[in-house]
Amino acid sequence: MLIRLSILLAILLLISCGTGYYFSDVILLENNAKNYGKNPEKQKAIEAFSSLRKEIKNERIQIKSPLGYNLIGYYLPAEKPTNKTIITLHGYMGSKDDQAKYAKMFHSIGYNVIAYDQRNHGESSGTYTTYGILESKDLQAVVQYAKKRSHNGQIGIHGVSMGAATTLIYAGNVKNGADFFIADCPYSNFLEESKFRLKNDYTYIPSILQGPIVFLGDAFLKLRKDYSIKDASPIDSIQNIKAPVLFINTKTDDYIPPQMTQDLYDKKKGPKSIYWTNSGKHGAAFDEDSSSYKEQVIKFLEQNKLLQ
Repeated sequence: MLIRLSILLAILLLISCGTGYYFSDVILLENNAKNYGKNPEKQKAIEAFSSLRKEIKNERIQIKSPLGYNLIGYYLPAEKPTNKTIITLHGYMGSKDDQAKYAKMFHSIGYNVIAYDQRNHGESSGTYTTYGILESKDLQAVVQYAKKRSHNGQIGIHGVSMGAATTLIYAGNVKNGADFFIADCPYSNFLEESKFRLKNDYTYIPSILQGPIVFLGDAFLKLRKDYSIKDASPIDSIQNIKAPVLFINTKTDDYIPPQMTQDLYDKKKGPKSIYWTNSGKHGAAFDEDSSSYKEQVIKFLEQNKLLQ
């Protein structure tokens, strides 16, 4: 009886360890950058950014992360000389190429634009993803680069999805940051987002096991890379943000719950705005109505006296 119990416990332990390791692997997305340019589904975005660079004067840049690796991006100076610069951040599994439409919009408003690949994405280094934790430290280096280049001029940051979370984590934790922030479809807490994704992506897993699986995955993250997805939590630092924030999302986002955007907006103190589209998938607010998107951005900038 004791032997059978020991065998059963050993099997359960192996299953738990295997499950935890697997889900930590999914979260880490290790060596994702090595696949840059190999995914046929990403070619359209790469071509769009390449086309933009043919239209607008640009410069390939390399910024050293404080964590020791290189971040690759492009600097697109405004048509008329200005000390106003916007930094754009892509989402999970994306790259700077996804930012072509936003870069073009901000360039048309009169901003210098920096679009770069976050760690472990595109052409940048870094071997795993932390959903805004280490990415926010990289962003600090990019902001410093932008300030130096613009002689301490106005700096704004625009992020989509994971890029929006990176933006808000940076905004709530780094002093002397940017002058304004735009967060398009952010998650408020990646632990809760992980539970949501597990429920929707692995529908065959009983709901009673979903919480423990996320817990196991997070435990293995801590063992393997010494970080926890609990720390990828913009909602915990949103009240620290003094600068204006524009929140954007679609009301029908089925990848990150729209309620997360509302929760962040509600908790943000000081100057803030929110813009919703009535339809559209995750990260598709711009695609649903690019004219209204631009109008809302300009309105936000004017209300906060950032377009003087």
